[in-house]
Amino acid sequence: MEHDDAARPGSPLSVIDPGPEVNTLLTLQDRHISTHVWNTCEDPNANDRVINVRHAVTHNHLDILEEIQPWLMQAGFYHVARLRNHEIDHHLVSALVERWRPETRTFHMTMGEVTITLEDVHHLLGLPTDGQVVSGRHGRHPFKDLYRDFLGVQPTAGRDLNGGLLGLHYLWEKFKDYADHTGNEVDRRRYTRALILQILGGMLFVDTASSFVPAKYLLYLDDFQRCGTYSWGSTVLALLYKELCKVTDRRRSNMGGCALLLQLWVWTRFPTISPPLPEVIDEYAIYGARFNIYDQRHTVFNHIRRYRHHMDVMRRRQCRWRPYLGVTHNVPHCHPFFGMLSSSTDNRRYDFDKPLSTFSYHFSLRLLCDFFPYNIV
Repeated sequence: MEHDDAARPGSPLSVIDPGPEVNTLLTLQDRHISTHVWNTCEDPNANDRVINVRHAVTHNHLDILEEIQPWLMQAGFYHVARLRNHEIDHHLVSALVERWRPETRTFHMTMGEVTITLEDVHHLLGLPTDGQVVSGRHGRHPFKDLYRDFLGVQPTAGRDLNGGLLGLHYLWEKFKDYADHTGNEVDRRRYTRALILQILGGMLFVDTASSFVPAKYLLYLDDFQRCGTYSWGSTVLALLYKELCKVTDRRRSNMGGCALLLQLWVWTRFPTISPPLPEVIDEYAIYGARFNIYDQRHTVFNHIRRYRHHMDVMRRRQCRWRPYLGVTHNVPHCHPFFGMLSSSTDNRRYDFDKPLSTFSYHFSLRLLCDFFPYNIV
């Protein structure tokens, strides 16, 4: 939503229509948070909704133990495990949500529409973005057997266990000391599974409680080689899109999903509202690892109004449109997304002569969100 300059004194124009002028596409404006912000603009305290971004800082394993590195690489989680789990800037995320449109899955900025893409997931998180779909459905399995066989633990109902949900704090307490799990290969594999579960529940697939992780993910971790054949990156991005769409409703106050991806994306793309981009230390590390030098909490501005104002005056030249040009690393399963897709909304087919992973004006993962058959968390 762009604001024109206020009318000069004496001007016949006294009321400005914030838009959209044509609502055939942006059909959800009535309950969008931007409408509430506009209608309460004369009372700043009433329109400063700061979202509670759910985020569990359960690990910061910047140096992965040598014994488990091969299994993390096979499973596709080695690079994301080496990321610093930064504390999220709630004011920054809240200002971005005001510009997110559920109808198009894009941020409406002053320079046009921009969004997070699979290319960003590939470079910032280092997750596989090509492969089998993470559906969330694997049939019925006794959870007690999963905990015993895959983790070697037997949690009790309550704080540690809630049905098919395993407490993240319980996992941290049980597996925080690697020395307790070095007896044999079975123990080391269980430790690796526990680490991946903490990454899934505390960073990638965070729910609005941010204290549990679904035990069904253990079914993907039986065979690390097979786990690496799944498109974890596209699933993370689809869930983040879903959470962004939900929280544009001003009645919602909690947001799940991978907020770390959103924050790293902002730091990468918008240099005027990000910390200084560090120099490359390891040319084969993923792009997102460059920000590991910063402490867990790093904010550029300290209030949503300052972020909101800065986004209002941001211009095209203040964006990094091709930050990954020339960047190389050894993350597998990321291919250019050429091809043809169909839309369920207008029965039209879309041909692409360039990858779908471009930054601006692309079809993005709207199709994945629309067509995704299962609830993945």
